[in-house]
Amino acid sequence: MIHTDVSPTESRSRGRPARPLTAGEASELLAEAAAILASSLDYQTTLQSVAELTAERLACYCLVDVAEQDGEPRRLATAHAAPRQARLLAETAQRYPPDLRQDSPFLEVLGQGEAKQITVTDEWLRTITNGDRAYLRLMRRLAPRQYILIPLIARGHTLGSLWLASTYSDRPFDDTEFTLARDLG
Repeated sequence: MIHTDVSPTESRSRGRPARPLTAGEASELLAEAAAILASSLDYQTTLQSVAELTAERLACYCLVDVAEQDGEPRRLATAHAAPRQARLLAETAQRYPPDLRQDSPFLEVLGQGEAKQITVTDEWLRTITNGDRAYLRLMRRLAPRQYILIPLIARGHTLGSLWLASTYSDRPFDDTEFTLARDLG
């Protein structure tokens, strides 16, 4: 069962700061992410920890999608700054895996290997949910306003993508945050 008992206020109450990170805070975030990445060979646990750090300090929520060796996508990690929204995000991610349609952002980032920003509109949500009304309702509950998609690159190969979401309509990601997010990939 998907839980939807989350108020829009709670989805914005923690996580992404109301102001851009300072240069020192950005450096600290990158250092912490690097330490997490170096701490374990278990990539699923490691990427979950990076997603949690990112949701706490830079984004409102974070998703990590990877392409398995057989080409199938897998949502490897989810993290949301608000606990009740975290449950909704995890359940939504489990029910609706990454999209492999030709125009999907996941495939676009895999193919191009470049970071991109998406301003979320209702039309974009309808497209990404492929006409599934239940999925559309859940996405509206998560209330994304903007995404930064970052390719996860290792040894010259794009392995997946890191999705950073902002639920703030009044403070989109700025250029500094985009650069910081790109550095995380």
